[in-house]
Amino acid sequence: MLQSLNARLKPLLPLMAEHRNEAEKNRQLSDAVCAAIRDSGLLGMPVAPDHGGLGTPLPDMLQVFEAMAHEDAAVSWVVWNAGLIGLYARYMPDALCRELFSEGDQMICQSTIPAGELHVDGETRCVRGRWPLMSGSPGADWAVLTCRKFVDGQPVLDASGGPELILAALPREAFEIIDTWHSSGLRGTGSNDIDVDGVTVPEHRTFDLAPEIDATAPTDRLPIFACVSAIFAAQVLGLAQAVFDHALERGRSLVTPGPMLDPRDRPDYQIAVARHGEALNVARERLKVAAHSVWVRAHEGQAPAPEASTDLYAAAFFVIDAAKSAVETLHDLSGTAGIYEDSPIEKPARDLHAMLRHIVAQPFMHADVGRVKLGLEPNWPLFFG
Repeated sequence: MLQSLNARLKPLLPLMAEHRNEAEKNRQLSDAVCAAIRDSGLLGMPVAPDHGGLGTPLPDMLQVFEAMAHEDAAVSWVVWNAGLIGLYARYMPDALCRELFSEGDQMICQSTIPAGELHVDGETRCVRGRWPLMSGSPGADWAVLTCRKFVDGQPVLDASGGPELILAALPREAFEIIDTWHSSGLRGTGSNDIDVDGVTVPEHRTFDLAPEIDATAPTDRLPIFACVSAIFAAQVLGLAQAVFDHALERGRSLVTPGPMLDPRDRPDYQIAVARHGEALNVARERLKVAAHSVWVRAHEGQAPAPEASTDLYAAAFFVIDAAKSAVETLHDLSGTAGIYEDSPIEKPARDLHAMLRHIVAQPFMHADVGRVKLGLEPNWPLFFG
């Protein structure tokens, strides 16, 4: 499988590099890159073959996302956000799976934030609201939106007393993009707001994450949010590796004018290269081992194990910590050269800064790993989802 994925990825990587600055300037991926993503078939990685996807093993997915982020995290971020919907395919009506995945080329933006409402009145279902941070929205064919459910004008509550949530899939013509994405990092993701003004959706384009399913494919047995966190970590690792690769080359080749030592002759630079190069290698292997354990269980037809899911979360945070430390240290050691826009370190450092604001990287998520290991229940309801 990995060989096939690399063949799909190979023509995409140089195109990403060619259009990286254009994406930064325009705050969205170029049309050429969006077309190449569609042609690559990589959007189908997390989707089971029965739903029209590739059914990619989790360890292989991690390698692909790391390679993409190494070249341009904006691209990997957009594909990652779409990938969550691929993992949701197990909960969708067959008709919706066919619309979203059968051709393998539909770009999807999505939001897990319940920022809008779905109103059910008899046979009619209507969506309204405004959702922020819709990564990839300028190039998206579909938006999948988390909504609070209302029936006959009244909010529906779940067993815990909170709002019952339902997801709705809307084609591009059903939503308006609001240009809000003026950010420090991940500029090329086009993570704008989108607005939906009372759009009617057919029932087959709505679903929730509650029903029991009869999973027949390994990807439909993966723990969704632990895997989402692992793929996030793979992207962070790709960014950190890009910074490290540049720092290593800079240290080998840079001759400093004046009385200052060249980087390769500075003990602090030498220690940083030794420490962080190995730290990233160890972090990559740690994530690989945890992902392999989860995948083997899914491939053998078993349901996700809480301990394996928790270990995958723990590995993801181990990677995040290692990557953050490497990027911060090596960016500091780059001196004033690292603040210029043409520095190969400047963009990955900004992108990492933006990525670490995502919910999956927050301390309360890390605390849930500790809570589970201590025999407590996680605070996040979807921790084992």
